[in-house]
Amino acid sequence: MKLQIYRGNDTQLVSFDIDENTTFSETQMAEKQIACSVVLPFILPVQLGDYIVHKGERYKINTVPEYGKSESDHSHKYNIIFESPVYSLHDKFLMHEGTDDFSYYGTAADHLRLMVDNINQIEQGWTLGAIEVTEPMNLDYNNHSCRTALTAIAEKFKLEFFLVGQQVNMVKTLGADTGLVFEFGRGKGLYELNRKIADDKNVVTRVYAFGGSKNIDYTYRDKAKKLLFQEKYLEANVDLYGIKEGKYENAEIFPSRTGTVTAVIDKKTVIDTSIDFDINAHLQGGEKAKIVFKSGALANYEFEIWKYDHSKKAIYFNVFKDTNDYTLPNELNFPEVNAKYTLVNLKMPESYITAAENKLKADTLAYLQENSVPRVAYGLKPDEKYIRDNGIQLRVGDRITLVDLKLPINATLRIATLSYPLVNEANIDVSISNFIPYTMQERLVASAIDTKKEVKQVSRIQAEQARRNSISLYDLKDSVIDPTTDKYYAGKIATGSIESLYLAIGAKATNFNLSSVSFKPNYLGNPNSFTATAGELIHYDLNVPGAGFTWEMDPFTASNLIPSNKYYLYAKISKSVLVGSWELSTEVKSAESTPGYYILQAGVLFPVKDGRRDNALTNGMVFIVGDQITAGRIKSIDEKMFMDLTTGQLKLGDELSGIDWNVSSPNKLTIRGGVVQNAGGIQAPIPVFRGVYNSLDTYYRGDQVSYNGSSWNVISALPISNVSPEEGSSWTVVVVGQDGPLPTGGGKYESDKQYTGNASKVDVVRYNDGSGEKAYVARVDAGTFSGIPPTNTSKWEAFGGQYESLATNLFFAKMAFIANLGVENLKTAVTGKRVEITKAGNNMSLYVDGQDYPALQIDASIDTGQGVTSAGLSIFANDDSSWLTSSGIYANGSSNRMFSSASGMRAMNTSIGGILKKRNTTSASSGLSAAVIGYDGTNTSTPGNSSTYGLACLGKFYVDGEIHLDGRGTKGETVNINAGGARMRFVNGLYVGSW
Repeated sequence: MKLQIYRGNDTQLVSFDIDENTTFSETQMAEKQIACSVVLPFILPVQLGDYIVHKGERYKINTVPEYGKSESDHSHKYNIIFESPVYSLHDKFLMHEGTDDFSYYGTAADHLRLMVDNINQIEQGWTLGAIEVTEPMNLDYNNHSCRTALTAIAEKFKLEFFLVGQQVNMVKTLGADTGLVFEFGRGKGLYELNRKIADDKNVVTRVYAFGGSKNIDYTYRDKAKKLLFQEKYLEANVDLYGIKEGKYENAEIFPSRTGTVTAVIDKKTVIDTSIDFDINAHLQGGEKAKIVFKSGALANYEFEIWKYDHSKKAIYFNVFKDTNDYTLPNELNFPEVNAKYTLVNLKMPESYITAAENKLKADTLAYLQENSVPRVAYGLKPDEKYIRDNGIQLRVGDRITLVDLKLPINATLRIATLSYPLVNEANIDVSISNFIPYTMQERLVASAIDTKKEVKQVSRIQAEQARRNSISLYDLKDSVIDPTTDKYYAGKIATGSIESLYLAIGAKATNFNLSSVSFKPNYLGNPNSFTATAGELIHYDLNVPGAGFTWEMDPFTASNLIPSNKYYLYAKISKSVLVGSWELSTEVKSAESTPGYYILQAGVLFPVKDGRRDNALTNGMVFIVGDQITAGRIKSIDEKMFMDLTTGQLKLGDELSGIDWNVSSPNKLTIRGGVVQNAGGIQAPIPVFRGVYNSLDTYYRGDQVSYNGSSWNVISALPISNVSPEEGSSWTVVVVGQDGPLPTGGGKYESDKQYTGNASKVDVVRYNDGSGEKAYVARVDAGTFSGIPPTNTSKWEAFGGQYESLATNLFFAKMAFIANLGVENLKTAVTGKRVEITKAGNNMSLYVDGQDYPALQIDASIDTGQGVTSAGLSIFANDDSSWLTSSGIYANGSSNRMFSSASGMRAMNTSIGGILKKRNTTSASSGLSAAVIGYDGTNTSTPGNSSTYGLACLGKFYVDGEIHLDGRGTKGETVNINAGGARMRFVNGLYVGSW
């Protein structure tokens, strides 16, 4: 078999014999090539772009062939790779509107059409074949080639592609069910088999599913932030591989409805007669409903809905307006009949939520089925005779059944790769798998692109404005002139880097700033009209000697400008007095072109484009020295955000959501649409207090009012008026309170006590009017008074109900921590286990269940029975009592008081007391400082007391050491007793009764 190589327009270049070392190979949705390894007696005159034809398809040389030469036999060895047309897609970057970094919305066919249009710019002949019909989707491109974009589109839409020459096809599933079964054995087609685990790390047997967060409000599934279905996860093959958890997440699945515009009332009002629910009843608290166009002139633009009329099925949306008065919709871009749209920031009807959950569940199941088994690839060598005799033609993507009872395996799998020598197509090698194997090179390329940058969504409105401004900046480059020579700047710096110790951008003549000056192109909507207000021009290099450097500028208006002309805006300032004027000219002027004046270029008005005229200012300078940048104004390319270092102004965001300093209000920080977020990610708008609720006022999301003593926040996405605060879709209560004066007191009415009733305070009392104790409150006009009973309606009014069952709005909480709480009497319960604090007794008592006297009492005045009253702690249990006071610790076991005035402590137990107040001798250095009092309980009729015995005990009394006792006996007599080595000494005698 000869291989014929062509060049150009099917002109044969060379032909030579080949053997089984020239092979065809193809991988599903990846490489497709012919590798030729040949030894020839001559040099091949091939070059890049030469090609061969195999089965009607061109295979081109895209890389320089490997070459080797043998001097022994003068042979020439070549390894040449001929690649299919798919490789040509690598040669072209995917571009849209001049950039390779963009978002594109459309169906699979739309995305592929964009790719084909790109590749046809460098290689003609590319077309689209069979393309699956899909819903439109958004895809972000960044540094993609047409080849990597093809893979990205297939993965995004979950489709598979194949090429027939230069025709691109994309379908749900490649190949066909062949019905072929391959197994070992004579006449069964299988000659050789090997298995390879491609990847076992991907196995997941339990998959948690999460959809998008759009159209999900706080009431959804216990405040879930994202779409999920009831079970929350699906499982498969847990019995085989155990639990291996994974996650499937698709932010594009959320409750949604794609509608179609059936009529257009005006540029900002559309009708869709098929709307099946009232949008007004499905607004999300705290969010503004939006309409997002998916096709037509406003595709990818979103607008806030300010009204919906369900009787007409009419959607009214706000016009967008940027800082340059550019609006959408406009004369060129407006809604169209049959345009597709969707709605966001709504709480969708239950049917749409259910549909979205079912979609998420179905996609999760598909993901689980693909990933709940190891990714396995089998290499097959079919029997060559079996292939030839049965006329079998296999293609990549075809499904065949593999049977091997020893493995065991009996499964229908897809052909992932296929190869054969061109000289013998029956000698095929195939690999089959249960997944789509991308080549490592393709997968690495795709991964690198996907992770190269964090994609930031930019609205089409911002992108359009930025594009216009970018074009204007390029136009401005060609309009910049040297103020000293009135010449255009023609030189360009094209070196790879610039190194400088000092960089100044601008010119001395333009180094000025403007104060209170406003330029208005497109004045009154006319692109051929321009106005400039009066103000000041402050120059940082020029001055009038002895007068200063601030020129007063006159106002200026120009009309009837020519649309196709470009105009320069000049400040004409006097060299002798501090006055100046504005002028427009199509001529280039230098600073010294007019005697007696400085002519300073302040800006450029560009020709009219799309019905409006853009402008750019050229005054000011930027200085870069070391790590410092000195400039007047830093702004974004769409001019929405800026930092003016000269005027001290800052603006970030837009008119709906953003922050600025000294822009909206002088010397104030303004936050629009601001939210606060806690550590858990929960967000809420920053409240704006609007005072007491007024039905005539209009309120917006985040507004806070006072109503009936409570604080309420607006949560409605749309402005509301004449809607009284109540919990629902418009309002939510923040703080529950009491409207009007603060009620105080609550005690029993006392005739000699002063009471007050005014706008800030009203006293509340209890009073028995003969029919029961009731509550009365002082009138707000009562003033300060006393001696007037609550039944007198000139000063009092009923507070409502019996006092015991009275429910007020003073305070209601399950638990409260109060820094300063003042009460006269406190009781935690009426009966049973409780704590009581009483003002009259000046004590606190703790009660237990079933006992009508306190178990423990802290009292400010305990009488010890010895004429001493002090604070202490009393413990009561049945008839036994104990006291702890500053005089000592006392206890008894009877119902008698511890120290009665008649008989002292009468008890049947032993007690220890400390009632001795001073030493019992006249000597300050000796004597006793405490007393031990004992009682004889052996005689129950006349028990001994402290006056009878100083110490009494029953049983043995052991003493180890020396004891000194003063007792009864002969005065001056000393008795010494030695007992067991211990010594007892009795001074003034020892009274022992009978010994």
